[in-house]
Amino acid sequence: MITDMQTERCMKGAAESHPDWASVADFLDIDQESKTLFISDLKRDDTSIHDITEYLMVCGFKFSVNHLSANELTRRIEARQLLEGTGGGSAVDSAIQQEALNIFSKAAQINASDIHIEIGSGHCEVEYRVNGDLERQVPIEKERAKSLMAAIMNSMLADGSNMYKPNERQDGRIADARYLPAIVGSLRVASGPIEGGGRLMVLRLLYKDTSSISGTLEQRLGTLGYNASQIRDIRMAWDKPSGINLLAGPTGSGKSTTLKHILECKKAEHPEENFVSVEDPPEYRIQGVRQIPVNNAKGSDARSEAFVDVIRFCLRADPDKMLVGEIRDSASLGMAVKVALSGHGVSASVHANSAFGIMKRLVDMMRSAENPDPMLTLADDTVITGLIFQKLVKISCPHCAIPFEKATVKADLNERIELSIPKENRANIAFVNPKGCSKCDKGVAGREVVAEIVVATEKLMEVLKSEGIFEAKRYWQEQMGGLTVREHAIEKVIQGRVAPDAAEKAVGPLATNIHV
Repeated sequence: MITDMQTERCMKGAAESHPDWASVADFLDIDQESKTLFISDLKRDDTSIHDITEYLMVCGFKFSVNHLSANELTRRIEARQLLEGTGGGSAVDSAIQQEALNIFSKAAQINASDIHIEIGSGHCEVEYRVNGDLERQVPIEKERAKSLMAAIMNSMLADGSNMYKPNERQDGRIADARYLPAIVGSLRVASGPIEGGGRLMVLRLLYKDTSSISGTLEQRLGTLGYNASQIRDIRMAWDKPSGINLLAGPTGSGKSTTLKHILECKKAEHPEENFVSVEDPPEYRIQGVRQIPVNNAKGSDARSEAFVDVIRFCLRADPDKMLVGEIRDSASLGMAVKVALSGHGVSASVHANSAFGIMKRLVDMMRSAENPDPMLTLADDTVITGLIFQKLVKISCPHCAIPFEKATVKADLNERIELSIPKENRANIAFVNPKGCSKCDKGVAGREVVAEIVVATEKLMEVLKSEGIFEAKRYWQEQMGGLTVREHAIEKVIQGRVAPDAAEKAVGPLATNIHV
């Protein structure tokens, strides 16, 4: 008796033995369970295909024939190769795809945020970013690296129209669960040429599960790393019925995670309200929020237009609160302002280097659209309600951290510690133990937020409008007790949670008044 697997192998073996097989192998596939021969529509009337079909029937195989479009057949072959670990008519491709999956899985196991695949002039390697640092891995052979990049671009991206072009900048997204570790929701892919004829591909891992952080807004934000006064400020800003709350930070600083937790908590507090989001594309599932993706569009102008169109649609979809994934240009900013002025609360991210830097960024956007005085619109506490800037800083492992008095500290860093932290507050200062212990990864227990939060008030906005950003920041610090991101980092150094050098890597020198 011939089993199903034997039937498939025999059919494939018989088909491969036919003299015309090599010329049509990419246009055929054999299904194990249904005993079906799939044929590309491109070869529906091909004489070689007909001859192979007749040959299999003569050999005694019983099967049905199904014609598929070229794209459908290609996807079917690639899916089978990934599941079986075989390449069928192209074993090398399958091995390369499996190698890509192995790299993705390794990254997920070590909780990496990014994967770098680099082809340099004298080296090729895969690196993983863990806790903010790139870790060098075993080099790979150049042709293997090229094949990896090609396999990822050609067969794994959600937008199947992308083809690998080594000399062009390309981006995309891997969202098919077959190509991802179980805990990863998607991968963002960016690839392009580098100096010396090389190429760099960077893949950002977007994890599914953030449920280890749960509870009330206060509990979640505390777990992320915000202190009690900052959490009160965030609640004050997001409790306002309308206006724009903006969150900034460098790439990979956890902006989307923070917004996810704020919105989930606000929805839980107000189940009667309609929360919608516009994201390109959605990074995480936000419980209770109706997430509307932006259709894939090629080119920055087309993407900007599509983004604004979806915001416009959402404004007609009876929202109470809206998340605008990222304000990128004057068009998306203009729509966010329109939403806020229509009486809705808006949350959004933006690229800026500080909380007040957000205002400068918005001003620049509006001026690029030939708005002569952006502050007439922006310096209004009913339009802009809150500003957050955050970064991530390494947390020292409490089990193996080296106390300040036992650590070897460079003289200049020691001076900055003495200038920024009073002697009576230095008892808990500790440094990362690079050797680590059984409880940690090289002395690091993870990362958490350091931040600065500005809640807009009528007086603050008056200062901003009449005296400018510098004086507004001074007013915020001196009259409103504002805590800068550097001061928040120092607070964590005093607590012993963050090593002084780790804090400086995130926010710059602890002391800024050193005389040289």
